[in-house]
Amino acid sequence: MSDIKVTILIENERGQNCTASMSNEHGLSMLIETGSTRILMDTGATGAFLENAQMLHTDLSHLTAIVFSHNHYDHTGGILRLLESSPDAPIYLREETKRRFYRKKDGVFTYHGEPQDIFLTSKPNFHFLTSDQDCVEIAPNCFVLNNHLHREEFFCHDRQRFYYQQGDFKVNDDFCHEQFLLIRDPEGDVIFTSCSHNGIVNIVDTVLELFPQDAIRAVVGGFHLKAHRPNAQGEMVETINCSPEFAHQTAQVLAQKVRDHVYTCHCTGEVGCATLAEVLGDKISYVRTGDVLHL
Repeated sequence: MSDIKVTILIENERGQNCTASMSNEHGLSMLIETGSTRILMDTGATGAFLENAQMLHTDLSHLTAIVFSHNHYDHTGGILRLLESSPDAPIYLREETKRRFYRKKDGVFTYHGEPQDIFLTSKPNFHFLTSDQDCVEIAPNCFVLNNHLHREEFFCHDRQRFYYQQGDFKVNDDFCHEQFLLIRDPEGDVIFTSCSHNGIVNIVDTVLELFPQDAIRAVVGGFHLKAHRPNAQGEMVETINCSPEFAHQTAQVLAQKVRDHVYTCHCTGEVGCATLAEVLGDKISYVRTGDVLHL
């Protein structure tokens, strides 16, 4: 079984390996290493992941590939800094990331995508994957996939807040710009997903539909359960954006279909993780800035 090393370069919270000079932010960036393959997934909301990498003594030169999970600022915001440090590394993203994305709150649309419409520029190392490229091998046994399955009952429960520009109108986001990374291994596959707007259950079942002979040994990523709502005193507190029953249903599927462990972070939220743990127990962990996993 191949050792897979995962370094959480930036996440919402600070982990035990996070020094006082390191940054955390609402966002996600992680370096995934297996053998000689080194894949950076997402760049957080700013370029702070680069400084964190230096403080973690993590070399981000000579990357095999860069994968953007989807075009929201908390995953693509560091793109300009990335292009300065790694101008030639191949970057994989969906064709639909060229759209302009928005979030709606209290009736107001706020731009929610990458800075300066950088994905609209023509760069030779940008590889925009089209609808007929739904499973692309970017390195030995490393695949970028989008969902085959779009069962609405498993979508994250705040998808209605997200939009993209279509002509003169803003329409509900279909999340065709979302993708995830799969590392296949004879001893069990590992899924890396950043937000799972299309639903972590749909993602897991997409892998099992494409590779029915495989087992999934681990999942790493966010599941978009986090929300903030006022408590009885009017203070905003962290909660989940769905019913406990939906979270438990999700956890039951993960318990059944993920053999070893679930590592979650970012948009799952710590309350969401605790809710999933009511079913998964010690089979789920929350990972934070500076954490290093060996899978």
